[in-house]
Amino acid sequence: MMEDQTVDGGSVTKKLAALVLLVICFARPAAAAADEVKTLGAGANATCGKWLADRQSGNYFSVGNWALGFLSGAAAYSPNLNPLEGLDGDAVLYWIDNYCRSRPLDKFTVALKAFVDEHPK
Repeated sequence: MMEDQTVDGGSVTKKLAALVLLVICFARPAAAAADEVKTLGAGANATCGKWLADRQSGNYFSVGNWALGFLSGAAAYSPNLNPLEGLDGDAVLYWIDNYCRSRPLDKFTVALKAFVDEHPK
């Protein structure tokens, strides 16, 4: 049986186990952390596929305006963000359309967060 080696008075195995435990506890995917934010309103529970269907039918006004408000709110609460700078509403909605075409199963809020990531200022 192999004995644990000690480094500075502690067992290497115990220190490694503690490190692994810390990594497991604190390393979460960004998507999981993003899902913890409570969102309410017309687009809160929508998917990209639903968005595209609504755009096709012309029934997207409430979700589209909700999305613009969501993006405006991102800028209002962070001095480092201004995702709508230099864009109009149509340009924003077309960007979301393009994102959602390639990811129809994504939550609509994920598309909006991706927009912010690609247009920070």
